[in-house]
Amino acid sequence: MQFTYQFRLYPTREQEEKMNRTLLLLQRLYNAAKEQREIAYKQFGKSVFYSHQQSELPELKEEFPEYKDIHSQVLQDCLQRVDDAFQRFFRGVAGYPHFKSKDRYLSFTYTQPGAVKKTFAKEGYVYLSKIGFMKINIHRPFDQKNVTQINIKRNADQWVANITVKEEYPDISSSIEKAVGIKVAKAHRKVAQKRNDFLHDQSFRIVRDHDLIAAEQLKIRTGNGRRSKKPPPLSISVGGGSIHRGGIFMLFKLGQIFVTSGVRNAIPEEDISRGLVRFVKGNWGIVCKEDWKMNDEAVCNGGRILGAYLSSNHIKFWIITEGDRSATTILLPDEY
Repeated sequence: MQFTYQFRLYPTREQEEKMNRTLLLLQRLYNAAKEQREIAYKQFGKSVFYSHQQSELPELKEEFPEYKDIHSQVLQDCLQRVDDAFQRFFRGVAGYPHFKSKDRYLSFTYTQPGAVKKTFAKEGYVYLSKIGFMKINIHRPFDQKNVTQINIKRNADQWVANITVKEEYPDISSSIEKAVGIKVAKAHRKVAQKRNDFLHDQSFRIVRDHDLIAAEQLKIRTGNGRRSKKPPPLSISVGGGSIHRGGIFMLFKLGQIFVTSGVRNAIPEEDISRGLVRFVKGNWGIVCKEDWKMNDEAVCNGGRILGAYLSSNHIKFWIITEGDRSATTILLPDEY
């Protein structure tokens, strides 16, 4: 039987940057693999399977060298997740797979940790390939020789390791089964209470630390009680407000938002709102590849962020957030 134990990780700043970068690259790989399957089927009527995509990983690493910094097991697991999502859809047990946003791809997995002899060679540390030895709080014993996989997950501002172990199921006699059941029920109750406290703390932290929060209204009904096919109007407000229609929590703080007179006179308000929504979601618009990469690094490491967008009347405008996240300016290029 498989048992999973969760332990807290304490990465260094450099290791945390590597793990955040790994999640970002895996999110892009997941979406690219999903898109490849869709294009192959819609345009050529062919199905793409895991084995085909897995065989293309060496070519991917040559074309995009940044993927060489991620262990092959982790890359293969990412493609396996895509395959599993489609297989669940074909079996009718889940909906059609969606693209993953950055806040929905939160973990990566080493599927064969036993192949690396030094995984648990250093007491109080776990070795993660391409990342290094990382401090771990192992608060209960487990059979390190029978570990089948290690899942690394970002949990808010913390990191945890979910270690799966193959173990014998303990023989529990009926005389103590009831007592164990009561203890388990109490443990579940304690966990539920902690979860509620955690959600309250997180919602308080989000409202306290962010100038803008985006949310999505999923159900819209008309006056006669029927669901409307028309999307809700796009609106935006700053200072604890919200963006509707496909929004997510912002990836970074915007600080004070300034809109130049040139933008106010030339760009429709709806286009400004849409551009800002794309900006806080990490879509940098029509910038070059070098600027796009610099923006991604600035989100993780700090630094100025620049997005460029075209309005509905074909006018280019910029959105710039300062490196200290104190202010965001929306302006025309000739106003810079």
